[in-house]
Amino acid sequence: MALFNVITLLTGADDLEIDFSDERTLSDMLSVINKPSLELYSEPISISNSIGEELVSVSAPEPKAVAFSAAFANILEYVGMLQKAAGGDINLSPESINELGRSAIKAATVSDDNPDGIRDMDSALEKVIQAGVEPFIFFSEGVLQQLNTFVKMTAANVEAAIVNGENLEQLLINNSLSLQNAEFSNFNDTDNDGIADMFDAFPEDASLVCNGDVDGDGRLSISDALYVLEMSGKTLSERDLIFGDVAPLINGRPSPDGELNAADALVILRRVQRLVSW
Repeated sequence: MALFNVITLLTGADDLEIDFSDERTLSDMLSVINKPSLELYSEPISISNSIGEELVSVSAPEPKAVAFSAAFANILEYVGMLQKAAGGDINLSPESINELGRSAIKAATVSDDNPDGIRDMDSALEKVIQAGVEPFIFFSEGVLQQLNTFVKMTAANVEAAIVNGENLEQLLINNSLSLQNAEFSNFNDTDNDGIADMFDAFPEDASLVCNGDVDGDGRLSISDALYVLEMSGKTLSERDLIFGDVAPLINGRPSPDGELNAADALVILRRVQRLVSW
């Protein structure tokens, strides 16, 4: 159903009859939604079935859909930058990309809970951005607003460029460079420990981070708390203590005691649930 929704958005055809058991049809649909924004704009969309019948063919997708695709690319790129700033890999995992993709499809598709879908571009993009930054504890509200503004501007500029027949390739290149060089993309790392200050409980001490991200994926999750529980009483690595020794909390901030135990796991879990912050 998700694939069908995307194809409907891209082609503007709302009367498609799709057999989801047809391997050729599914292959063609996946090929379409996995295209980069520029290819999506410049190449025809064609979906057929296994007996060669053409189910849909359009010379170019809906401008609004391409604009949404370009804005979504911004979000993916920025979440990768956030993940790196938090100590993870700048390249998102396939699971993370798929999860955000599902959020994008849901935000763009008309439903009982979402009556406007992509017709309300700003609202749809805000929902995807929120899903993208949700795992990053202490993400600044001010930065969130700047990111929202940038991504919405991307969508507006791309849609206008398509309508006016402008050079979309150069626009997309310049857009990515602008995102990388934007003020809200510059993450200070005062102690040069590889963890941006916004994710570092001790930004001026390279020997301590204490943000709970013991698995090093740049995100805080239940898996970090479970890892700490598993390591309790075992031989710990330097990283385990630098990132996971967050208990006890004194005056709302970690006061590392040199141990990893259930108290640390509980603090991490409470932080995941937004019950504590520092």
